Amino acid sequence: MNKIIVKDSNITITDKEVNLCFDTNKVTITIDGTVCINDLDNNKYLELNIVLLKDSKLLYNRFNKDISNFKINFEVIENSNLEFNYSLYQTIPSNILFNANVLGNNNNIKFNIRGVTNDNGSIYVDATSDCVKNIKNNDVLESIKIINLTDNNNVIIPNLLVSSNDIIVNHNATISNVDDSYLFYLESKCLDTDCAKKLIVNGFLKENIKISDWEVKLDE
Repeated sequence: MNKIIVKDSNITITDKEVNLCFDTNKVTITIDGTVCINDLDNNKYLELNIVLLKDSKLLYNRFNKDISNFKINFEVIENSNLEFNYSLYQTIPSNILFNANVLGNNNNIKFNIRGVTNDNGSIYVDATSDCVKNIKNNDVLESIKIINLTDNNNVIIPNLLVSSNDIIVNHNATISNVDDSYLFYLESKCLDTDCAKKLIVNGFLKENIKISDWEVKLDE
């Protein structure tokens, strides 16, 4: 798999799977063809703009531990497939700004955001999907879920701006504690509460990232 260190403000990725590292705080990435991006070790502030050209397909996996700010914008033109899988673990406050502009027809778009907060961590997510007028046959899903291991406040603001009738747009957003039934089951297998919570959190974050051999490393 190729590893790319991004230093320029504009790059194009064509028909490949890549690991990205960013040496800049603001970049536009143009996607041409079938692309998989794995972005697993970047915790600096980043403003990211991603443009999917016509007939493109993008799978984007991203993980952060203790990022303070992250801003991402997608522009999806036509006949494209986009899946953005983002997992984050926060022991500090974070501000995530997410925006998607659907500009053409026949697009399938999924945004899966999974967050866990612990210690002094909190997550503020502002997510907007904007579907312009006179487009059709688009399917857009925003799915945002946060597990809170403390009493800190988390915020999800899901915005769906729809100016066309011939599309399907949905969102689901949940903020919750660890499921007591999961804890009960694991504790019945002789795991203590801390180990059980860690196992649940790791699985929650890992299953969202579509990389078979990737492991969540929260203790580093």
